[in-house]
Amino acid sequence: MGGEGGTGGPARPARPALIRPSWVRPSAVPDDHPLDSTDDVALALGGSPTSWTADVLRILAKSDPIRLAALTVALPWYAYAYLWWRQARTVTPTAGELLAEMRRVEGAGP
Repeated sequence: MGGEGGTGGPARPARPALIRPSWVRPSAVPDDHPLDSTDDVALALGGSPTSWTADVLRILAKSDPIRLAALTVALPWYAYAYLWWRQARTVTPTAGELLAEMRRVEGAGP
């Protein structure tokens, strides 16, 4: 009997906690900066258009659903930021809105 509760299915790995990586730098743009592209999201997350953060966001953007799911497990903080940003909206989100959402899900307050 595999899996939890003896259901016979495979056990699922525990989902990693959404914790800000220790190497993340402060935002490189003001809170009112519009997030028009993954480069803008990278800047809001403390990276630059040529940083590892920007590369990760581009890989997330190019991923099919299976790879996106795997990357969400491997890089949950970055994947959450990317998925929040790409949600359909009528108004382009700002760096401040993204950072407020990230603080909310990290449990660091409003």
